[in-house]
Amino acid sequence: MIRYIDLERKTKSSFLCNNGITFEMVADPIDSNVFFSCCEDGTVKQFDLRIKTCCECNFCNENTIVKLKKNRTSANIAIASLAFKPTDPTIFSIGCWDSYVRSFDRRMIKDNEPFYQICPSYLKKKRNQSTFPLNEESKFKITCLRYSNDGNEMLVSYSNEGVYLVHPNSPDDETSYQFPEVTPMNDSGYNFFFLSFFLSCFQFFQ
Repeated sequence: MIRYIDLERKTKSSFLCNNGITFEMVADPIDSNVFFSCCEDGTVKQFDLRIKTCCECNFCNENTIVKLKKNRTSANIAIASLAFKPTDPTIFSIGCWDSYVRSFDRRMIKDNEPFYQICPSYLKKKRNQSTFPLNEESKFKITCLRYSNDGNEMLVSYSNEGVYLVHPNSPDDETSYQFPEVTPMNDSGYNFFFLSFFLSCFQFFQ
C-alpha cells in the first residue's frame, strides 16, 4: 500500500496497486506531479497525481511500466531500489533481488527488456560457488542503488555482501569495484542505512 497525503488540503488516500512490500518511491525529476514505486511484486509503477490521487483496485496493473519475471517460471523478481540518471532523467535503473542492476529508457520500454544490465563478475562466481539453491531468490539481493551526480557511476549495495561501484557506460562488468571493509552488512536493513549515509558523502564530493 502507498499512502498519499495532501498537506494543503489535509486529505489522505491510498494506492492499493502493489502486491507486497513497496520498497521505494521516487519523485519524477521532470514532473513533480508524477512519482514512481518499486515493489516486491517485481513491478515499477508510474503514478500521475493529476489523473488520480488514489486507487482502490487491489494489485492492478494499470500503472505498471515494468514487470520482471524469472525465466521459464511465473515467479516475480523483486525490485528493491530505483534511481534516475541525474544527467538524463528519461533513464532510470533498478536494483533487483536476483543481483542484477537493470537500466531502462522510459520513452521506449518494450517487453520489460532493459537496454543495459549488470551483475559484477565477482558476484556471479560467488553465486555459482554458493550452496544457496539457484532456483530460489539470490542470496545477494540488491538493497539500494544510487547514481553519481554526473551519471557515470552507480553505487550498489548487496545484502550478505558489499558495496560495489559500477560504471553503467561501460559494457564490461569487470570495471565494477568492491569497496573494502564493508562485508559485515546483513539482512537486518543496516546496509540500507549505511549506504544512504555513504551515498550522501559520495554525492557531496562529486
